[in-house]
Formats: sequence, C-alpha cells, structure tokens
Amino acid sequence: MLCGGLLGERKVSAVIRISGQNIANVKRYLREVLRCNLCNYVITAKLPIEAGKEKYDASFKAIIALQKYYVGMPFYRQENFQQLLGFPLPDSTQWDLVDKLAGYCYPVFNELKKLAANGRLIHNDDTTLKIQEVMKAIKSGTHDGDRTGMYTTGIIAEYEGHQISLFLNGTQHAGENLSDILEKREPDKPDIIQMCDASNNNIAKPFKTILCNCLSHGFRKFEELVDFFPDKC
Repeated sequence: MLCGGLLGERKVSAVIRISGQNIANVKRYLREVLRCNLCNYVITAKLPIEAGKEKYDASFKAIIALQKYYVGMPFYRQENFQQLLGFPLPDSTQWDLVDKLAGYCYPVFNELKKLAANGRLIHNDDTTLKIQEVMKAIKSGTHDGDRTGMYTTGIIAEYEGHQISLFLNGTQHAGENLSDILEKREPDKPDIIQMCDASNNNIAKPFKTILCNCLSHGFRKFEELVDFFPDKC
C-alpha cells in the first residue's frame, strides 16, 4: 500500500454473471467404424466411460417431469421448445420417460401419505378433471362402478413444520381419499385438525377429525339455519 498500512481480510465481494441454457445438455459421440475387406467383420470403437449406458439420464427425466407437473408446461409445448433449440423430442417419448420415472417415485409418494396422515393439520378439496382411461371405460361399458364423475383431490398437510402437498386423481371424492390416508395415522395420536369447505364429500368417514370450515362456507351454514329456525329462539 502507498500509505504503508497493513491489509486486513474483509468479507468476500461476490460478483454474479448469469447465462441461459437449455434444459437438456446433448452430447453427440462419433464412433469410428472399421470393416475387414475380406470377411466383412465390423469393428466399432467403444464409447468412453462418461457416456454411460442410457440415452436419457435420470436428471433429464426429472427435468421433463418437473416442467410438466410443476411448471405446468404440456409435453407438446416442450416438444416445440426443444425443436427451436435443435433437439427434437416427441411428446410421446417424453411421456414414456416420465412413465418409467414414476415407478421410482411411488415409494416416496406412499411415505409422504404416511407423514401427512400423522400431521397436526390437513386441508382437502376437490376439482374436476378428465381421465381418458375412465372416459374410455365408461364409453365402452367396462367401467367398474356407478360413478362417472372424475376428480383431483388436493391435500395439504402440516407435519413437524413442513408442508406436504398430495394430488390424487380418480372417481373418489376428497373425503374418501382423506379416509384412505388417515388409515395410516398412528392410533395414539390426537384427532387431526381438518380444514375444508362445507361439502359433505370432504368428510373423512368414519374417522373423527376436528373439522374447521372456511369462513365463507361457515357463514353459509349460519344462513341455512334461517330456513329451519325462522323464529328467534
């Protein structure tokens, strides 16, 4: 230093530079191929070890699934986007990759249901959707059961400071799906607090819960009392 002072270490100064990248890092390996001009025996160069054995590695399959089910980008849009970047990937191929990946997720999904069942607070509600497999079965007359309605049940549970989100698709209502989950609840635990709207389809029969309705549906229940008790008590 010009002043002759001593330098003391300070907090590190961070500088950030951000660049964009594709969701897929594609590597193309060109292998040398030789053939004998007498016996036509063909020799192909071996791939390097870092090339691996699978065309699509686990991280790419996970990215495709996250783009579809977390970001909400349909497979056909991912296909169009990849086409723009010079890496065409048909939506049917994407589905095959995600379908195979699902098998590895089921143990985690089942464990999350168990944790959700043993939490202190749980929310549940339904929304409608279309399930092609069920629709085809109804149309062909092979559908098992009388119900034709299709629902996605959304369940959010609080467990030891963490939030667990579960989505269940099928013909069952939210209460029935919640009952299936509460079967995994440990018997020595107190009743779970259940937050939902006032629809009877949300009740987890035969399990006992501390039921809490949202305010708008709670007000609605008070208004219904007028029909049964028109006069003041």
